[in-house]
Amino acid sequence: MPGDPTTLLAEIEALKVAMKDASSKDKANILEKMGDVYAEAEKFNKAEICYMQAIEAGGGGLALTRKCVDMLANVGETNKAAQFLDAALAKATDRLEKAQLHIRRAKLKNFIAEYEDGRRSAELAIELVEKDYQTEKPLAEAYADANNIGGICLWELGRCEQAIKRLDIAAKTFTTLGDPKGVAKAKSNKGLVLYQLGKLDEALAHFEEAIKLDEGAGGTFMRGHCGNNIGLVRLAQGNLAEAEKFFQDANKSFAKQGYIHGVHTSELNLMDLNIEMGDLVRASMWADRALRGFQGLKEDGRTSWVKASMARIQLVKGDISLAERYATEAVKGGQRARARETEAYGLRVLGLIELKKGDRDRAEALLRRSLEIFRAVDHALETGRTLRELAVVLAAKGSQAEAGKLAAEARTVLTAIGAKLDLQRLDKDLPAKVG
Repeated sequence: MPGDPTTLLAEIEALKVAMKDASSKDKANILEKMGDVYAEAEKFNKAEICYMQAIEAGGGGLALTRKCVDMLANVGETNKAAQFLDAALAKATDRLEKAQLHIRRAKLKNFIAEYEDGRRSAELAIELVEKDYQTEKPLAEAYADANNIGGICLWELGRCEQAIKRLDIAAKTFTTLGDPKGVAKAKSNKGLVLYQLGKLDEALAHFEEAIKLDEGAGGTFMRGHCGNNIGLVRLAQGNLAEAEKFFQDANKSFAKQGYIHGVHTSELNLMDLNIEMGDLVRASMWADRALRGFQGLKEDGRTSWVKASMARIQLVKGDISLAERYATEAVKGGQRARARETEAYGLRVLGLIELKKGDRDRAEALLRRSLEIFRAVDHALETGRTLRELAVVLAAKGSQAEAGKLAAEARTVLTAIGAKLDLQRLDKDLPAKVG
């Protein structure tokens, strides 16, 4: 929430008065403070102008560049943020500064789901500092950060084993630096990779360890971040009540921290949870919030995931036309964002829509494409679910032998994960002779 307008206006006027008699160095500091006041007042265009003037006046340096980029990204001005970073990189000559700018760029690209660009930026940062990172602390800090964000981007690209290697390097380097919050970040991110691989117990251990490390160092971020991820594990395990508790707690924690992206991510998860619970009214409420939020952030990947889930809601309600529109938009959005998991999710929902319409051949083709992508990105839970749906279609078509083979594979995958609800659905959807 913005501060009191009268107070903020008075601060701006006082700073303008101070500017008149300020030295060149002091002017840069005053301009930065003016930018901070405008940002607090949510006058982001004026804040951006002040920050840029402060940098041109020789103030702020890398810290101010980060501040401006983060502000722009948080209000959805990601193109401006990227341009700002590219301009700073073009001017940078110091190796460490260039590495830190590449890291910031990797984080921005990850934020807007341009994961391959993010991975490349992280690798450029690693190349700049890798040779000497063991001799200088600032280089080691950059090396740890670059491996951490590089690991996240690799995970989003479905390159899970490479992601784990990067995240293990990050955790080890943060440990050497005596940075428990850094270790917590790397552990939390590795937990997400393990979750995707279907190793839920290992993922849970990493999330819980990350919370302890962060809170032991006086942090609060992991309580929301890892709590949200623990909710994903509990949802996959079929413990819906506990999943809801973690998602709700994460939502409140993110809101308290002012972490808007996290708020909408927890809303997305609450949407999917309520679909699983069969509460379409609440699922629609959370879907509306998440959709508006991610559209406001211009986050195409997660906007598209929300639309795929909205298609599921409409499919259950019987509005096939609207369901098909949402699912088609989800597939296209996932493709634009290069978010393959989202594309696969949309394809699966489109397959279920075609099955409902009676076109089993089209349903089979869409589900096979979905399965191919989920296998490629090593997403065990979604692979198991798609195997189940494809087996149902094949059984309906009379292809009992292949349906049985896929159902057996689905059962193996889902049993290894411990996905109780999905196993129950498998038993319900397919006759015993098939499954």
